[in-house]
Amino acid sequence: MPRKLEKPNIPPDSCGHIDRVQEIVESLSTEIDEDIRSGYSKIVNEELELIRTINTQLRQASKVWYDRYNRKKGK
Repeated sequence: MPRKLEKPNIPPDSCGHIDRVQEIVESLSTEIDEDIRSGYSKIVNEELELIRTINTQLRQASKVWYDRYNRKKGK
């Protein structure tokens, strides 16, 4: 009986997070209050880390699919 291959996780689209960071950076450029700038900075860093995680998951998933394709092709 053939072994069922487990599918890798496909991460969500990161474009919305990139748009959010761009909006925050634009707002930050006009903000004078230090506390507000600090809050924006924290949000930007959190969004960028989320984007990093999504992109890492996407690279890992694509490697799994690439390897599976090459194994099938080689048979």
